[in-house]
Amino acid sequence: MRVTLCLLLWCLLLGGCNSVTEPDITQASSESESLAQETGTVYLTIATAADFRNAPSGQLFQKAIDRLVEESEGRFDIAFYQNGVMGDDEQLFQAVQRGTVSVVMMSPTSQAAQIPETMLLEIPRLFPDSDSYHNFLIQEGVDFLASLYEKNGLVLLGISISDYRHLTSSKPIESIEDLQGLKIRIQDNVCHQVFWESLGAKPVTVSFNELYMALYNGIVDAQENPYGVILAKCFYEVQQYVVETGHLPNLYTYVMNQEQYEAMPVAVQEELQEMFRRYVQDLNEETSMVMKERKFLKEEYGMEIVLLTEEWEAGIQTGKQAVVDYLKIQLGAEMVDQYLNLVEVYQKGVSN
Repeated sequence: MRVTLCLLLWCLLLGGCNSVTEPDITQASSESESLAQETGTVYLTIATAADFRNAPSGQLFQKAIDRLVEESEGRFDIAFYQNGVMGDDEQLFQAVQRGTVSVVMMSPTSQAAQIPETMLLEIPRLFPDSDSYHNFLIQEGVDFLASLYEKNGLVLLGISISDYRHLTSSKPIESIEDLQGLKIRIQDNVCHQVFWESLGAKPVTVSFNELYMALYNGIVDAQENPYGVILAKCFYEVQQYVVETGHLPNLYTYVMNQEQYEAMPVAVQEELQEMFRRYVQDLNEETSMVMKERKFLKEEYGMEIVLLTEEWEAGIQTGKQAVVDYLKIQLGAEMVDQYLNLVEVYQKGVSN
């Protein structure tokens, strides 16, 4: 069976314009189908709004693509677009639903409008470490969410965790009291907003592309991101302190158009699933890169890393409960309790 998926169907406007438009897809789809019929090649377009160019996670993903192409003896032809070249998260999610993009990589945050249950992944501190969270996600986590994606015409290929989010600031933050009135840039995510507001801070939504200048100009005092992002985006130039909060995991979901997925032979589906399974596993095992990033920020760029106190830990638990209470209102107590019970059962099973 010869299979075709989509080729690049988004393009940048000419003339230096930064906006992204979707061209007429009819001709492109026809051409890609004709090419696939001639060659038997599976064409995939994978896109993300994130910038992985200088990140170890991006290097690992490119290796995963290269490995799949090599091991399949060229059966796959994969184009990987990042840094928002094919649109922002909202545009990409709509594109994968329509099938004009094959696979998208994005945080659960970006899908909450269409799949509200993904907000369950935003509950802080459910697991003591990334290994525990990773093992839960690749089993119970994916199974729990898979049917919700299918209702939206999508296949959840996997969920990865690469690091935790930490707070950076231009001023010392030694205690929860220092958070009072602090302007913290957050993602456009109501769970993050609820978390920080419960601790007395003032969360502010700023476009990620504008964040560096917002920190430089003092529009916001602080922001929260994994070490890799802090390093890649040079936030050390405008922030002196890192509070090692580790309050939220840095998660990515890998989502494919269901119609295109089911059009592939089972053997091809399995090859693609295996690629993402191995990538998620490799990413989790690459824990050394997080420590290297942390060390680099401290020793090369002079950032002061503040470790958590018991007071901080108690504050994070307060924020966690605030998020749980909010989600019970939004999703229903039954749904939230079902998920928390799943986590509890899993953790008990691991400890026995």
